[in-house]
Amino acid sequence: MNKFKKGKIVKRHYFNCLNKREKIFIAGMITCSFIRGIWIGMYLGEK
Repeated sequence: MNKFKKGKIVKRHYFNCLNKREKIFIAGMITCSFIRGIWIGMYLGEK
């Protein structure tokens, strides 16, 4: 989990250097992983 937080900070730092298409791509990846995390959390919560 700590590695994930560290990666998030690094991504935010690089975010300013990226062009628009790369920003949209990364935002999409983060959104997908976020939704997957919620889905897994709900699945484990129901078990």
